[in-house]
Formats: sequence, C-alpha cells, structure tokens
Amino acid sequence: MALTLDFPRPSFLSIWFKMSVPRDIEILLVEPDPTEARRATVMLKRGRLRSHVTVASNDAQALAHLRREANHYRSPRPNLILLSGDNLMHRGKDLLAAIKRDPSLLHIPVVFLSNSEAEADVARVYDLDANCYVHKPLTDEAIDRVLETTREFWLTIAKLPVD
Repeated sequence: MALTLDFPRPSFLSIWFKMSVPRDIEILLVEPDPTEARRATVMLKRGRLRSHVTVASNDAQALAHLRREANHYRSPRPNLILLSGDNLMHRGKDLLAAIKRDPSLLHIPVVFLSNSEAEADVARVYDLDANCYVHKPLTDEAIDRVLETTREFWLTIAKLPVD
C-alpha cells in the first residue's frame, strides 16, 4: 500500500503577497563620526524598502561584524556596505582591501564615500574593487542629496546579492 501525503497548495494570494512585500535590506555603514552616522541612518531608512542599518565606527568593528566574530556571531550579513573612507584615519582603503580579499565577503557591494575628488584616490579605490566611488560634499544639504541619490540607486534600482 502506497503512502500518499496531501499537502495544502499555496494560494495565489499568499504567493503574490510574499513576492510583493519587499525584503529587509541589511546595510553596514562604516562611519566613525556619530553625527554623520545618524544623518546617514535616517536617510537610508527613508523610502519604500525596509532597511536595517548597522553602524560600525571603525575598521576593526566592521570586520568583526562582517566575519561574525565575538559578539557579532549572530549579525546578519549585509546586502550593501557604505564605507566612509575619509574619517577612518587612512584605514578606509585597508578595510576595502580586506573585504575584497575575503571570499565570503567579496560579493557584497561596497560604496566608498570620500571628500576627495583626486583622480589618484578614485583610481586607487576602484583598483581595490569598490563597486562605486561617491564624492561626499561638504555642505549638509549637498550631503543629504548625495545620500538620497545613493539610497535610491542601491536600494531600488540595483539588484543586491542575498546572503
């Protein structure tokens, strides 16, 4: 005698609902300045998609989060990393290189934010395999516009990897 199991079939509505509800986007923001981190967090949480922003104030904290070390062992893997390279005391590029050398992390897009417009800095960041170099302007209003545009592109237009 054959055993048959009769599982309920999912309804069209339940499938459509799962597809239409956006998933949470995990963002790791590496920013040592608490004021800038708050501003960026508020800007990144606006919009249609739900996003969760984790702030790391230095490169060691960012790597511990990404590698799920110590008290970060349950941290969700981010879908996107925003790395403020200027305020990390010349360590932003080192952090970027460490991320892109790690096979478990290199698929995560990294947006490198910097006050520098020097071509050598831009070239160096792309040589380290950053996905994007964004000039961070000096005025508050301009920074807000840059963050909003960055959020719009990376969270609504670009397709991000899923861990």
